[in-house]
Formats: sequence, structure tokens, C-alpha cells
Amino acid sequence: MLKYYMAYGSNMNVEDMKLRCPAAKVVGRRYLNGYRLMFNRYATIVEDKNSSVPILIWEISDDYENQLDIYEGYPKLYHKETIKGFIEGEREEIMVYVMNEFVPTPPTKEYFCTILSAYRTFSFSDNYLKDALADTIMINDLPDNELRADFVNSYFQ
Repeated sequence: MLKYYMAYGSNMNVEDMKLRCPAAKVVGRRYLNGYRLMFNRYATIVEDKNSSVPILIWEISDDYENQLDIYEGYPKLYHKETIKGFIEGEREEIMVYVMNEFVPTPPTKEYFCTILSAYRTFSFSDNYLKDALADTIMINDLPDNELRADFVNSYFQ
């Protein structure tokens, strides 16, 4: 059975998704309102009524969902939620993985660049990633704006 899956992190990267789910296809490029992107070493979303997160919507099979469960560390690292959204004019249920416990921790540069590449492929602004990284770092002992900016910029070099 085919279903919809919402990606906001490394699964936005088409090349990486081809390795995990070769026949999955992108059926939408959107923004998820009411959430903010954050990092706990890996990407997650947290509710924030004043924010939005760039997302891709994939059409996947049950087998691919099982593959993604393994990749996402479900159910220990991430749990699944269902969000309703419109796809081709029809209201549909869309599955998304959300991290179980959130402790702000910067991602590795390699992981970050995987997401950055996807943002650029799908013409999403880098500012969403910059803000997520800056928010993660600010919470994690870099309250000084200049130090935080230097750290964030190092991920884009």
C-alpha cells in the first residue's frame, strides 16, 4: 500500500533516499507551519506556532516505511506522528518522524551538509538551517552572537 511520508532532514536528500527507498518519489515541496527545525545531533521538529519548516513529501510503500523505521531508529530515537495535509487537492494523512527526547546538540558537518544539499536542490532558503543551528548552539553555551555566527558559518564552508 502506498502512503505519504514527510521529510525535513537527511531524507530530503534525493541521493540518500534512493539508497534507502529506490522507487520512492517526491510528490510535494512545502512548508510545515507551526513547527521549527532543531538539532539533537540529528534533525527534529518542535512545535512553534510562529515558525515553519521546509519539507518534502514522499510517496512510499510499506516496505520503504520499514526501511525508514530502521534508518530513523524507530521507536527508540524517533516516534511517528500523523499530520493532515493536502496532496493534489485531496486531504491526506502524512507520516512524520519526531525525535523522542530533545537535547540540543549540533549535528556533524557531514550530516548538516546532506540536508544543506537537499535545501539547495529544492530551492529552500539556507536561512532555515542557519537559524536551526544558531538556536541549537545558543541553547548550548554559545550565547555570544559573534561566536555563534562564526560557528554557524563554519558549517557552510
